[in-house]
Amino acid sequence: MKEINKCLESGCRGGCCQDITIYDAEEVILKTFPKAIEVSVWKLEKAINGELSDGIYYQYDGRDPVPGMAIARIVGPCPNRLINGNCKEYHSCSHAAENFNIASPQCNLIRNNL
Repeated sequence: MKEINKCLESGCRGGCCQDITIYDAEEVILKTFPKAIEVSVWKLEKAINGELSDGIYYQYDGRDPVPGMAIARIVGPCPNRLINGNCKEYHSCSHAAENFNIASPQCNLIRNNL
């Protein structure tokens, strides 16, 4: 059965797939972004503030209340976003799209500004 990408079918071109912060299990982040660079919390803050070059930066803190969770920041466009807006790792990230509420006011604002 072919996988359905709800975002692409809605006409989205992946406008939200850049300069975003992701919270997920460290193993999922590393599977989805094998070139992600582990950084200190201070360097992650620089990534979030746009002070680092394009890339994927993440920080794992064993003190996190949910074991195994990490924070990743995509600086610039997501390397998994294809030219047509589809995601080559959608099977790993579909929950993020679902949680963003397709056609919500936030989603439509991003889509209208593309």
